[in-house]
Amino acid sequence: MIITEIHHIPTLTEPHRLDRSVTDLFFPEFTAESVRVFGIRVRDDLYANLLEGAPYEQDHPGLLCVRMSKR
Repeated sequence: MIITEIHHIPTLTEPHRLDRSVTDLFFPEFTAESVRVFGIRVRDDLYANLLEGAPYEQDHPGLLCVRMSKR
């Protein structure tokens, strides 16, 4: 399971910027069973955003949720 923020502005404590292609790092050993992307409405509360299911706007900060299985 991968749950991570995507397209957020890098900070000192999180100096990376991820996008949906982060899942490519796990192939071919794993396959994506489910891929969902949500918008962020409540800052600093990932689970509140998941429960709300806010729509994602392309190239804006969001939450990537992927369920993977080993091939």
